[in-house]
Amino acid sequence: MIKKLKNINWNLHLLAVLAVAFVLFVSYGQTLGMYFWQDDSALIFKLQHQEEAAGSYGLGIIGEGPYKYLITPFVPFFPVFGMNPFGYFMVGFIAYGISTAAFYLFSSQLLQSRKAGFISTLIFAAGYIGSDTMFRISNSWQTNFGLTFALLSFWAYVKFFSGRFRILFYLVSLLFFYLSVEFVYIRSHSLIFPIFILDLLFTIYFFKLLKIPWLLLRQIPFWFIFYHRYMVESIGSSGVGSVFKSILEGKLEVLASFFAILGNIFVAYPLQAKFLNLVTSREQQILLISFMIFSIIILNLFSAARKFKILAVVLLTAAFFLNRLFISKDLFWYRTTSDFISGALGLYVSVFIITLSLVLRKEMKILSLTLLLGLVVASSQIFGYFIQYQEAIFSTTHRYLSYSFIGYSMVLGGVAYAVFLKGKKKLSIFLLGITLFTNIYLGFSYQNKFLGEVSRPTGWFYKELKNEVPEIKKGALFHFDIDGRNFYRQQFNNFFSVGSMPESTALAIYYGVDRYDVSLIGEFDELLYKLSLKQADLDNIYNLYYGPDGLKNVTEETRNLLKNGSKPEKVDIEKSGNLNTKPLTPMLLTVKARVVPDTASIFFPYSSSGQKISTQSFQEKKIMLNFLLSRGEYFRTVSPSSLSEWKFQETVYVSDNNLDTSWRGHRIYWHEKRHEQLNLDLGSIKKIGKLIWKNWTHTLTPTGYTIELSEDGNNFKTVKKVVNGPERSDGEIVEENFDDTNARFVRMDITSTLSNDAPAISEVEVIDSLYDGIDINKAFAFAFNPFEYVENKEEMEFILSRSAPLIEIVADLETDKGGVTSKSSVKNLSTVNNYEFILSPGGTKIKSLNLSIKNAPVKLNIESAEIRNLNLSDIEQRGLIKEFKEN
Repeated sequence: MIKKLKNINWNLHLLAVLAVAFVLFVSYGQTLGMYFWQDDSALIFKLQHQEEAAGSYGLGIIGEGPYKYLITPFVPFFPVFGMNPFGYFMVGFIAYGISTAAFYLFSSQLLQSRKAGFISTLIFAAGYIGSDTMFRISNSWQTNFGLTFALLSFWAYVKFFSGRFRILFYLVSLLFFYLSVEFVYIRSHSLIFPIFILDLLFTIYFFKLLKIPWLLLRQIPFWFIFYHRYMVESIGSSGVGSVFKSILEGKLEVLASFFAILGNIFVAYPLQAKFLNLVTSREQQILLISFMIFSIIILNLFSAARKFKILAVVLLTAAFFLNRLFISKDLFWYRTTSDFISGALGLYVSVFIITLSLVLRKEMKILSLTLLLGLVVASSQIFGYFIQYQEAIFSTTHRYLSYSFIGYSMVLGGVAYAVFLKGKKKLSIFLLGITLFTNIYLGFSYQNKFLGEVSRPTGWFYKELKNEVPEIKKGALFHFDIDGRNFYRQQFNNFFSVGSMPESTALAIYYGVDRYDVSLIGEFDELLYKLSLKQADLDNIYNLYYGPDGLKNVTEETRNLLKNGSKPEKVDIEKSGNLNTKPLTPMLLTVKARVVPDTASIFFPYSSSGQKISTQSFQEKKIMLNFLLSRGEYFRTVSPSSLSEWKFQETVYVSDNNLDTSWRGHRIYWHEKRHEQLNLDLGSIKKIGKLIWKNWTHTLTPTGYTIELSEDGNNFKTVKKVVNGPERSDGEIVEENFDDTNARFVRMDITSTLSNDAPAISEVEVIDSLYDGIDINKAFAFAFNPFEYVENKEEMEFILSRSAPLIEIVADLETDKGGVTSKSSVKNLSTVNNYEFILSPGGTKIKSLNLSIKNAPVKLNIESAEIRNLNLSDIEQRGLIKEFKEN
């Protein structure tokens, strides 16, 4: 009989293990088919060059700095696995299985029940929260080893309170805590808080407050390790200080993103999205009422006293108004409805857990402790990241949430087990089942999509690349032209987003060269720049196109066109889809045409858009025309400079009369100096009374700056000062007015931005005092369409006679990549003129080419047109080489 019972017991244990293994495989089995992604390329490169100080890893196989030891466990496996990702992902999968086993040890010991530990472990095995960790071998190995060390430290600390071998288990806990912070430094920065709270809760719940001195004594070694490893190096100290300072000053909105992240942990973001799809108005109120009803139902299930129900309602209402406070501050990182829902859920879940733990404190003391500890683990393990990135809200699957998932599993498992103990077995199974199904389904779907859109395409891409370009020489330069659709551009970015090393590292690992012996450039203009400076050899460049049909090698054609160009090809605009010219290099479209007024059939008042009334008088339009025509001279003579610049956003773009480009200060320079300057040399002394600038993006809005003027470039006078300026919307035009002053040199001295990152401005323009009274926004609108509303024939003739330079002939080139546009201002009306359009390269074949004039009562009569590829010499002679600065 005893033997039979032992067999049954063993079979139950086996079934439990198989159940967990099955959940693990369904949850993360797909990771075995994944490919290297992002920082994995840097890791592989380091393994190929183990003694180099590559990236953030440091020297040798041990390394140094925050990523010390990261590559160490990979070293013995690299000779076996090489460039085959399967083996690495298999180890990552096994490592998660080991951390799951460690979680079972901890949870069953904490809950003093194998059954309760099994329930919580099933939830942990189901994953999903923080699952991005498993998509990179550079994260999965280290994070899962770290989780295992942390969980074993927690387990041993709980065992310490069991009464047997206390000193031994205390030392074991201390050992695993040390292993966590030593070997998984970058992920273990907040482990000290669960250790302290675990000790505190056990002391308060099961012992007397007189034991507090012993608690403090026990904590000293842990805090010594924590202080030595983290505080001495001031990791996040400034962030912690700023957070607590804001709270003490009553600026509670600083916690908005923290609670939003917490909400994303306990309620998966896709579920929140479903809620917002179902509820299209009064989302906050409906969510509050729903959570109140849910809380009351659960509290009734545990026969909660009336005071606890009232407490829950009061605290949930307070949380609602706290979230309304967050919303009212209009923080640029907490602005969308989805952010508000995440924040509300983080607050409401916290209230629910605390209230339920108070209800369970007498009858289910250990479960009460577990719920509180689970909340502490979930919240504390994101706190370290929160203080570093206070303006970021991490999604449910973000790798930074991996440690918080411990707390999630403790809380959900604890609630399900508490319901089970109340005799509601079916309800307990339902709660566990719906949790497992939701997380497994979301995780499986997410991974399947990732495999289809990232992993498999990445593997295919590099296989095709090696087929097309089997070998390279030192100094090789790669340019990839990408299909214009966002799907392919994002997919391509995933092929090369290395992070801690140059993007060329992703190429270097396949060709056995150093990351600095091969270059990867994102813009064809940069390729031309490097060729012009002899920094690249034309015979050592590679040009490939990536799109729906995979990778297409157009290297030989590109090299030939840059050497020799192409013969002019006549263009019939009506039948331009049959062109043989390849859009692989810059093209010159030459058009002989006459632009003539087309007013014979016009009736006045005339409007090109159907507008019924004019917003400007004829006299105002004359002034606007004069102002707009004067801008041409301004852009020809102004010379900009700055203290620093960012690649692809160089200073020259701040005065290029192109609102689609921008200047940005160098991010590292700004981080170190918190100071930037834009300087304009107007070419001569002018009388000015206004400066306008177009904001690039709202997060980089300058909020603290001065406008300073000088005649000689040495003695500057401040004419305007802005402190704590407002956030500006993307593309907003800002007018800075001041007293008329003679000046040649204008300086915008910037000392703060909205997000404390380097400032970015699309365009800066100084306005002559003759036009102080002009409405800039109306003037730009008039420039876009001078014929929006014309009162009579006299006005029409005047505008036509003056506005030719404002009328643009637009060349629209459509390729298999997408559209390219080039513009040329009309030279004069009613005469034949030659027009030239420089068409940027993109794609592999031309689909169509059209010429048009929009928003003007004129006709375009084309006499002839031809197109050809420019060779490198032509491009240089025409001044089409753009300068690029390395970051």
